[in-house]
Order: sequence, then C-alpha cells, then structure tokens
Amino acid sequence: MSVLPLPPATRLLPDSTQASGCRFTVERVLSAGGFGITYVAYDAQFADRCVVKELALGELMGRDTARGTLVPLPGREPDVRYWVDKVVREARLLNRIRHEGVVSVRAVWVERGTAFYAMDLIDGSEMPRGVTRGWGWSVWEPVVIRMFEALGAIHATGLVHSDIKPSNMLIKPTGQPVFIDFGTARTSEEMQKTRLTTVAFTPGYAPPELEDRERAKEVGPWSDLYSLAMAVIGLFVPHPGLDGYPVEARMRLALSRHSRGAEGYGEEMRQQLCGVGVPDAWAKILVNCVKLAPEERPRDAAEVLSRASRSAVSYPATSRPNAPAADLSPPVLASQDVDSEFVEVGGAPASGGAQASSGCATVFWVVVGFIVLARMCS
Repeated sequence: MSVLPLPPATRLLPDSTQASGCRFTVERVLSAGGFGITYVAYDAQFADRCVVKELALGELMGRDTARGTLVPLPGREPDVRYWVDKVVREARLLNRIRHEGVVSVRAVWVERGTAFYAMDLIDGSEMPRGVTRGWGWSVWEPVVIRMFEALGAIHATGLVHSDIKPSNMLIKPTGQPVFIDFGTARTSEEMQKTRLTTVAFTPGYAPPELEDRERAKEVGPWSDLYSLAMAVIGLFVPHPGLDGYPVEARMRLALSRHSRGAEGYGEEMRQQLCGVGVPDAWAKILVNCVKLAPEERPRDAAEVLSRASRSAVSYPATSRPNAPAADLSPPVLASQDVDSEFVEVGGAPASGGAQASSGCATVFWVVVGFIVLARMCS
C-alpha cells in the first residue's frame, strides 16, 4: 500500500529566521516507493534546490490528507516510533561521512508524524542498468574503483546501505559516482538484534540474506558488495535474467541446488566479462562478490580494492583519469527500474504483505521455479 505524497508548496521544518516561516518548500515528487517519498524542494537557507526524503512506510502508516500528517495504522504505533528514531539516528551517522562519493545530508528532523532528511541535489545521471555499448573497461574502471572507495567510507561508519542498485547511484559529469537514497540503511549492530523491523530490498540486486528474514543476522558489508557487483556486471554483459535483469537470489538458490553452477554467475560469467575486456582480476572479484554464500565473498570494500590493485591495468589512486562526461551518459536499455520489495524481519509479515516486484520477470521466474522444483522432486 502506497502513501499519498505531500502536495507542491508544502512547507517543512519550521524556521523563524526564514521569510516563509519554514526552511524547505516542496516543489515536486522525485520518486516514491514502499519505504519513502522523495521530493525536490527549495532550501530557503541556502537559496537553492535540494532533495527531501520523507519516511512513508505503506505497511505501517497512512496519510491524513486534511492535515498532511502520517498516522500509524492500528497496532503499528511502536513500529512507526522505531522507524522514525532509526531514520533520525542513521541520517546523523550519514552526515558524518565526508566523502565525495556519498551524498551530503543537510538536515534531519521529525514533523507531521514522521521523519524527514534533506540532501544535496546531485548534478548527475543514474548509473546505467544495461550494457553500455562502446564504453569499455578503460572508461569504467576509475568509476568502479571510486564506487568501492565510497562504499568503504559508508561501511566505516557502521552502516550497511542494503539497497544498492543502479538507480541509487548517480554519476557526475566529472566521472565521480555518488551513492544516494539511504532510506534503507542500517547499522551492522542493528542487524544482530531480533527486534521486529522492516527491510527493503530490490529483487535481483539483493543477496540471499536480505531476501530471507530468517537470515537477517547474516547481513553485513559483504551484502552491499553483492549488490554493487551485480550493478557493475550489468555494465558489461547482460544478466541471465529476463530482459537482462539479474537473476533473483531465491531463484539462484533453487537453480544451484538443482544443477551445480546453474545460477549463472560462475566461471561462465567470468569468461564473458573477460571476453568484453574486463581484466581477469576484476572479473574474478565481481564473480566472487556475487557468491550465494556470504562467507565466500570478500569481507569489505578494502579487500576488493586490495585484490584489484594486483591487476596490471588498474589505475593508481594518485593518477586516475576522469572519464569524459560524454562517455558517462551512455544509452540505457529501455526498461523500468525494479521496485524495492519489503518484508518483515524477526517477526510475522506486516499486514498487507510484500509489494509486488517487476511483474513480468517475477511471473517468469516463478514458472521456472516450479519446473526446477518439479524436476528435483521427480
């Protein structure tokens, strides 16, 4: 169940020092999902535009359109309080990260029954979801390295992004990638708790431990490595899923039990990557990052970069070239991004169930799953 967005001209964060009486004024909706709503807003303090994210969990709350507030659904008040506190706490953690590859947080506050935080509006394009014809490894390698460096800065604070996908990474004209949308981020410490919480994940880009609420305690930096590697692989070779999307982890698990290596991300994928010019060292890293078992992946971004440094064609940190701006605006395959899916962790599913994900792809893989399971049982 989605939450209605705030209308344009809505004013947020009361501030007596501003002529309007509030710091931010909503201009338009940028995106909306099961976790929150993102707006483009005018920031009166800096006299520019920014991005404002509103916590709006459709499983837990609904909009009182008369007052513009969010109201917890019956019996979900404790969960709403938990999430509001969590977003405020983690936005403050994010604000401590001083890295050009992580979006800057301007403000975080509680208003209208929920939490908000404001971030810089990044001048950049979404990372392509599909193969970028004509833009090879020599263009992408410095960008990929910067992605892993930024991910390391995120993990150094104890945060796990948990929903990395192409649409959550912007690339500036200079070639600098920037991670955005930390609405699903959690601390590693939090994942060790059994408290009821809602977890967002994007099918295909999410590792098995994010798709299964019983495995939530296995989530860590290596989970983000899985998602980032999936996104990077897609820049060079089509994923074996429908329409070039990554194969969902739950389906990979079913296929791997039926036929060793049939999950599509083993030696054959490494050879395909090498075949389009990805150095063997990086091809091995990417394939290892998307291993189904968390313990078989690199532990963190630092380990990935250490392994990559052994590649003869990797750029030294002190002399990485900026890829030309034109090279970082390649055509993207015509398709919509996968919606994030939401499940309960540590308890019973929330009322309303999980959101539907990528209609056609889901139906296709469900059919494949039944075929696989039927053969396994025969």
